[in-house]
Parts: sequence; C-alpha cells; structure tokens
Amino acid sequence: CSHQPIAPGHGASSPAMSARSIFTALALLAATASAPLAQDNDTAPEAPLPETADASAAPAVSVDAGVTLTSRFIYRGINLGQAPQVQPSLALNVGDFQAAVWSSHPVARPSDQSAETLAGAGNYREVNVWLLYNLDVGVGTLTPYVQNHYNPNNGPFFDLDNETTAHAFQGQLTFRGDERSAPVDAMVGYVFFGNDDADVVGSVYLEGGYSFDVSGLAMRAFAGGVPGRSPFNGVTESHAQITNVGLSASRDIRLSDDFSLPLGVQFVVNPYTEDAFAAVSVSL
Repeated sequence: CSHQPIAPGHGASSPAMSARSIFTALALLAATASAPLAQDNDTAPEAPLPETADASAAPAVSVDAGVTLTSRFIYRGINLGQAPQVQPSLALNVGDFQAAVWSSHPVARPSDQSAETLAGAGNYREVNVWLLYNLDVGVGTLTPYVQNHYNPNNGPFFDLDNETTAHAFQGQLTFRGDERSAPVDAMVGYVFFGNDDADVVGSVYLEGGYSFDVSGLAMRAFAGGVPGRSPFNGVTESHAQITNVGLSASRDIRLSDDFSLPLGVQFVVNPYTEDAFAAVSVSL
C-alpha cells in the first residue's frame, strides 16, 4: 500500500496531498521495516533458555579409574600388611554423587611367611565399595557416605551373616574446608554392621587435619583417635586413645608436557601401640 500515493493518476495535481501522502508512505515504510527488528530483539534472548535450563538440570557424568602403588598400607595408624600394596580404584560420578570400588592387594608375599599363614597380616587384602554425596556448605564440602570394607581372607563376598561375614559397614561424615579460607578437615566414622566374633560394631573413629603448602609440596598434618573401645580401629581399651598422628606430603612429578606422576610420602605415629611407620606411594 505504500506505493499508492505516488502511483500515476493519484494526487499528482495537489502538492499538499502529495506531501502528506509521501510522509504517510515513509512512516508506513519505517514501521514495516522496524517491525521485524523489534520482534527479533524480543525473541532472540528467549530462544536458548529452554536448552540452557535443560543443560544445567542434567548432572555431569564421568568415570574415573586409577591405581596407586604404596610401600605400606597404613590405615588410621595401623600397618595393614608387611608387603607393598597395589591399590586400583574405579568411580562413577553423577553430579555430586559418587559410587566407587577400591581395593588393596599385596604385590609379594613376605619371605618369612609360610603358605599356612598366607591369610595373616602379611597377605592383607581388602575390597571397599562406597556411596557418597558431596554437599557444598559455603565454607567447604560436607560428605556423608557409607563404606563397605571386605576382607577376602576371612570369607566369601556374598556372606552377610553377622556370625560369619567378612564385611564391615561403616558410616562416615567428612568435612573439608575451602583450601584458601579454611584449609581444615574433620571426619567421624561409625561401624554399624560386622562380624559378631570380631566385635567391631559400635567402633568409632575421629580425625582432624590441617593442609598447607611448603616449597611446592602439598602438606597435611593430622591427628586421630577413638573415644573408647574400638576394635575395628585396633583399640580394645575402654577409654579414649590417640592412635594416628602424622604428616603427609605430595607433589606431582612432571615427566612431560602431557604427563605427571603424583608422588606421596607419609610418616605416622601410633601413640597407643607405640609404633611408627613411613610409606611412599605413586599414583597413575
């Protein structure tokens, strides 16, 4: 319709009408040209929103696999085995949830251990399965999880009879503070299922640590113990004991631009048993 005012035989004899018609045509043309632009500006930001919302709602899924070789398996101030151990792990991460399996097996049998005593401490083996959830609490991460400790030396995997089982189930709550503002950590563990003969149910363990850096080394000082009798953690006394005091250090050894080897060392003292241990580990 914008071409009608200037079409042959329409308004050519009237200057006033012609000017008014030209002005009207220009106004219509401007309105027609600007309408699509206004529509694009209104709708363009909204188009990606459904996709963005769907992407943020879907939790990230990843799988981690690794293996650690350690000279000794030191657990809460207890030396589990007299031989180096290889410790593979496999974890499924879905958002802040993790399901994982981890194990520890000796790479050699001590020379002073006979075949008859192969199931003893020198051949200590363990398979752990756990479920955990990482919860951001602002100043750090709170992690509740359930862990199943299974000792293959003591019975079949599917035996969950509390009189014969080789399993011990432990609930744990861990807090890890922000590395910059609060580089501290704390945990408490409680065994709620296990072999009645081993009398591990009710065992409690508490630990706290402080992380810091020294000359490129990631350091952690820690201390742990039990509030009373705790057979799962090696304490048969009825009063509180400090069982695990130590210092650990780790550093990534860069071998190439694309590959580095995590190296860790730890020194542990158990005041309850009056033992001291040192271990070195490498991870892939």
